[in-house]
Amino acid sequence: MKLPEDRVIITVAQTGALVTKAQNPNIPEQPEEIAASAYDCYNEGAAIVHIHARDREGVTTGSAEVFISV
Repeated sequence: MKLPEDRVIITVAQTGALVTKAQNPNIPEQPEEIAASAYDCYNEGAAIVHIHARDREGVTTGSAEVFISV
């Protein structure tokens, strides 16, 4: 199958790396919020979501437990 050459792939980074709820209350930071936001982005046409996981205090973390909590 030949794909059209004018395709667009939409990527979103809905959590940001350092943005906090204090700076923007709309930032999804907990797993349930991030999942819901990713689904909303998908429904609007996004193909990829890039996230920065947050711990329960909202601090960016690379903890595997946080990534698998949903």
